[in-house]
Amino acid sequence: MPPKSHQSKALFDKALHSGASKKYNLSIQVSLGGFSFCIYDNERDKFIGLASWDFQDVNNDLALNLLLQDFIPEVDALLHQYNKT
Repeated sequence: MPPKSHQSKALFDKALHSGASKKYNLSIQVSLGGFSFCIYDNERDKFIGLASWDFQDVNNDLALNLLLQDFIPEVDALLHQYNKT
């Protein structure tokens, strides 16, 4: 069975502006069970974005790599440049 992903959470502050991403820090967590990230605004000292996905049928690093190659380009917030990652 091919690996699948399902978005379980997505919370974004109304003040999040993709054009200002170079002011933000991006934190990413990835495992065979899922993927999550948060976006932190240094100037306002607060988190302004959080999203997570649950993965199914990802049993090894190769399956995870293949899923991420398809998955990451579809997530707009992950396509910007950040101050720190």
